[in-house]
Order: sequence, then structure tokens, then C-alpha cells
Amino acid sequence: FWELDYNIKYGYYDSLEQTLWVYKPEITIGSLWEFNEGTAYRTAKYLSGRHHINTPVGFKYIKVFAEDYTGTINIKLYDRGVLKFTKTITDCSISKLPTGLYCDIELEIEANVQINFVAISNTIEEIQGVS
Repeated sequence: FWELDYNIKYGYYDSLEQTLWVYKPEITIGSLWEFNEGTAYRTAKYLSGRHHINTPVGFKYIKVFAEDYTGTINIKLYDRGVLKFTKTITDCSISKLPTGLYCDIELEIEANVQINFVAISNTIEEIQGVS
């Protein structure tokens, strides 16, 4: 039995073996563990680092690219530590961001499906060109 409520300090994904290795110092000091999630996805929460942009940008659109949209996908966008946008994603459509200039952004994603990536743009043509 594995306790799943723990913090992971570091991780490494071996793409050849398709294995995620994690370092969990609170379980056993100095140990690497192979993370095996089984067949069902568990809910995971990801908070990106802060991305500082020297010249503020008027981002207007956001799109989440996931393996499927049958599970729960919640996304939040912060600028300078203030929540600016939150949405539950149910399909692959493009969402409109609140009007404003962004210069210090963070993304928080909580999902129980595989998220491939998130795209943010300032024109509809830009985001439509991402696949």
C-alpha cells in the first residue's frame, strides 16, 4: 500500500522507458522511487513558476490541450499574484481572457486527465495555429 498524499521534491521522466522517477525525502532520505499510477488518472494540481515579461502583454486567449475532456480540468491564471481568470474546461475550445496587460503570470491546473500543454496568445490567429 502506498500513501498518495505526499509532496514530491524532484522528478525525472525517462522517455525511453516511459517511467517517472520521483525523489521523496520525507519517505526515505536519498531515495528515488518509480512512480506507477496504474490505469486510472488521479487528480493532480500543478502550479507553474512565475513567468515575468519585461514589457506587459495584452494576452486575450487561452486553450488547454488535453488527451481527452471527459474528466475534470480546472485552470486558473494569476498575474502578480492576483487571480485573473478561472474556468472549468469541458472541451478543446478557445477561452477569452479578461482584458488587461499581463506581466508576471502563473498558471494553476487541476485535472484528472492528461494535460499536454496550455497555449496563451494575444490574437485568435496565433492560438488557432497551435496544435
